[in-house]
Amino acid sequence: MSTTEPTAQPQSDLEDVLRVIAEAADEKHADQLRVLDVRGVVSYTDAIVLASGGTDRQVAAIVDEIESRVR
Repeated sequence: MSTTEPTAQPQSDLEDVLRVIAEAADEKHADQLRVLDVRGVVSYTDAIVLASGGTDRQVAAIVDEIESRVR
C-alpha cells in the first residue's frame, strides 16, 4: 500500500488566493491588514492573514466577504 504526501500549493496559486483575501478584507475596510509568509517557519500553513475591525459587525462582514470569495 502506498501513501502519498500532500503537495504544496504552487506559489502563484497561493499568491492569487492571498490577493483575493486581502482585496475582500480591504473592501470591507479591515484595519491593520497583514499577510505573513510563514513557509519554512511552521508546517501547517504557508501564510497567515491578520486583520482587525472596529466592531463585531464589521469583523463579521469581513469574514463573510472573504468566505464568499474563496469558496
